[in-house]
Amino acid sequence: MTDYYLAGDICKEKIDFCLYDSEKYLLTRVVKNTKSDLKKFIKEIYALILDYEKAQLCKSLLFVFEYTGIYNNHILEILFELQHRVALIHPGTLKAVVKVDRNKTDEIDAKRIAEYAHRFRDKLDIVQPSSNELKELKILISERASLVKLRSQCVQKEEDYKNFMPTNTFVWLKNNNKALLEDMEEAIKNIDSKILTIIKSDQGLHTNYKNAVSVPGIGPVTAAALICFTGNFTKFKNSKQLGSYCGVVPFERSSGMYRGKQRVSKKANKHLKSLLHMGALSIMTSNNNFGRYYAKKVEEGKNKMAAINCLRNKILKTVFSCVMNKQKYKADFQFAFAA
Repeated sequence: MTDYYLAGDICKEKIDFCLYDSEKYLLTRVVKNTKSDLKKFIKEIYALILDYEKAQLCKSLLFVFEYTGIYNNHILEILFELQHRVALIHPGTLKAVVKVDRNKTDEIDAKRIAEYAHRFRDKLDIVQPSSNELKELKILISERASLVKLRSQCVQKEEDYKNFMPTNTFVWLKNNNKALLEDMEEAIKNIDSKILTIIKSDQGLHTNYKNAVSVPGIGPVTAAALICFTGNFTKFKNSKQLGSYCGVVPFERSSGMYRGKQRVSKKANKHLKSLLHMGALSIMTSNNNFGRYYAKKVEEGKNKMAAINCLRNKILKTVFSCVMNKQKYKADFQFAFAA
């Protein structure tokens, strides 16, 4: 049973810590978000708990944080090196459960995280350290997504310039931005090449990658993203859990006599959902099992978006089954591990 919860509200410059023993707050402290300052603070915590326990530090100390992207990196790296247990909480989960009053400071937020951890200690997600390859993949995939978004914005602006600006001004701006667009294209290609190099350097990553890209609708970018966000397909027990994470599994909403339509949740990995959507669009009219599946759903009366979502879910189930069965896609593939 966990006796001590060290919760932290993390931002770029600092972390507000709160040490909680399930009854009272033992310590609140603001620490700079640097490795040296965080290491010193952890040593202080050891001394404090030893003072309370009058014994050796046991495995009763749990570190709990909200997930804040790269700002978590320093503290997680230190704690994993020390082999501590760490739980990460999605900000949306905390917001939905914890009562928020008019007072809101980083210190109060740290206390709320600690209280949540104690209250729902049996439901916390204890995270495991990722391999260096997966860490690097996550950074590269995030950077690639940013570049693709920026490129799309530039292209869209160019279309607007063409339609609503004097011709001579449009031509000048187009020529001026040409080098920028070419540089972004080159940067994206370089990232794609680096991602593939990393995947090929690890046998486990490469095997799952080859099985994933064999599925129609799954390209190199989507396969790499799935490997990255699923911890190389280790974070989910079945395809339904993965589908829920990707936002392609519909959920029922009902109350009393009311029965609402099944809808997918907005709480999903939007990056993966977008990639799966593009994959589904690319094969929805193809002459294969997936194209026929989409046509069947339309014939059953589903609207276009509902049919596309069914196709996204089918693609994801097939990928999950291929990876779990350690084999490439075949037209007569059976979902042995999909349920």
